[in-house]
Amino acid sequence: MSENSQDRRVRKVHFRGGGFAPESRYWVGVLVFIVLIGLAEIGTRTGVISALTMPKPSDVLATFVELYRSGLLWTHLLPSLTRLVVGAALGVSLGIGVGITEFLSAPVVVSAVAIWDIFNIISEDDLAPWYA
Repeated sequence: MSENSQDRRVRKVHFRGGGFAPESRYWVGVLVFIVLIGLAEIGTRTGVISALTMPKPSDVLATFVELYRSGLLWTHLLPSLTRLVVGAALGVSLGIGVGITEFLSAPVVVSAVAIWDIFNIISEDDLAPWYA
């Protein structure tokens, strides 16, 4: 039996993959948030998580509602939001300034790379006490 290209029948192969068709599953994020808040509540109520480390989420919600009802919410929230905006503005300004300086000056790039190399040599475990 000889196989010639004329004797063989060509069969069409159907595409079996579904391709990349992402579906919106926003409920997963909400579910994860609820589970994490629930675990934090359980951990703080049982004492696994210290009250100094994290207050109970139920206490946080009760305090929020109390501040809202008393009208003092914005009095307490405004300084925090001001610090947030000022800190973000300073960080962005400093980052843009350093980025432009590195772009325009080769010695600054060499210095910055040397500094980052030093931080990469030091392990995270050694730096952890500085941030705790």
